Amino acid sequence: MAANTGKNRIEVNGRLDAFGIGQAEQELLARIGEEIVGEVDWILEPLKPALLDMRDSNQLSASCDIEGTCATFREWTVNRLTQPVDEMWMKAASTVGNWTHENDAVPYRVVAVLHHVFSRASELASAHAADKEDREARMLVLGATDRMTVELMVARLNRITRNIEETRRAEIAAQFQSSIAELVAQTTRRSAAIGKLASRAKTATQGLVDNAVEIAAAAEQSAQVMGNAARESGDLVQSIENVRGSVGEISRASRDAAGQAQHASEVIDALGKDTREVAHVVDVIREVADLTRMLALNATIEAAHAGDAGRGFAVVADEVKALARQTESATDDIVRRIAEIRASGDRTIKANRSITDHIGAVSSSSDAFERTMQEQTGQVTTIASMIDETAMTARAMADTVNVIKSNAEAVDEQASLVDKAFGNVNEHLIDLDKAVANFLRDIAA
Repeated sequence: MAANTGKNRIEVNGRLDAFGIGQAEQELLARIGEEIVGEVDWILEPLKPALLDMRDSNQLSASCDIEGTCATFREWTVNRLTQPVDEMWMKAASTVGNWTHENDAVPYRVVAVLHHVFSRASELASAHAADKEDREARMLVLGATDRMTVELMVARLNRITRNIEETRRAEIAAQFQSSIAELVAQTTRRSAAIGKLASRAKTATQGLVDNAVEIAAAAEQSAQVMGNAARESGDLVQSIENVRGSVGEISRASRDAAGQAQHASEVIDALGKDTREVAHVVDVIREVADLTRMLALNATIEAAHAGDAGRGFAVVADEVKALARQTESATDDIVRRIAEIRASGDRTIKANRSITDHIGAVSSSSDAFERTMQEQTGQVTTIASMIDETAMTARAMADTVNVIKSNAEAVDEQASLVDKAFGNVNEHLIDLDKAVANFLRDIAA
């Protein structure tokens, strides 16, 4: 009988050689089959109770068709006893493995049932033996077929298990390929993208460090400028205070000058009153001079009437008349001078009043200017305080920016480490990708 070497074909000759079944054994099996085939029902009598017990003890699928299985086993047993041990025989025997898998039967219980059935067949064959030698030959060949049946069943179970395992591994490989391998690929791509981001972050961090240095320098310069402005504001406040003091002195001097001008006006008013009284006295003197001149004229006339007796009186009258003319002339001069004094007094009073008005205006302006200077002093003081606070804030900002600069430098170092770490991760992912490819190749083998 030619050997079958196909992948899914049963190795016939090798099994026959391994189990010691030659032509003589084939002929002996044919005689034994003819002798005991009529007792097949007795041979299979233990089968149904064993299957029911297996099902009840959860060693067989609850859905197993017991009657159908008994019928199938009867047909197979008849073929086993009547057919030669060839490929068809072996395929039929291996279907026990298919049945075991399909019905979730416990293999060792199936083997035990087969052994029980084969024992009954051996018992019948031994009963038909011609002698001891024939009985031993029968036991050997039936034992060989029993072991071959079990081996074929186990081989089929192994093949089914291997096929299931191959299918499972193929599914695992496919799932691995679609999930884990893809995840590795995605991780590689994301790692590359994150590596680029890390590189960009490093560049941005370096830019931040440079900007922080510039900001720190600007903040420090601003703090110095603000400090100088604060000091200059203090000097300005002091200058405004000095000016305000000077304006206050000017205001007080203006008020004193206004008082003195008012006093001078009062003195000039009193002088005007005195000049008016003097004018009145002058008028009286003028009247007296007129009367004296009239008396002198009358005395002259009377002296002329008196002749020589009145000549001395005429001399006196002439002197009196001369004196009256001098008095009248002096009086006119006094009147003219009093008029000039009164005119000058009036002009002085007007000038003093104008000066008083201007001094009052200056005093008011000085007071307003002093109030304005006081307000500006407060404003400049506030501004100086704000500038000082701004200077403090600028210094604090400079300190903060220096801290930010230090932190940015630390972040830059960390970014460099992260960049290196992502480089290592990429290398590991490349190794992992190779390992995954090797794993998939191995699991598919």
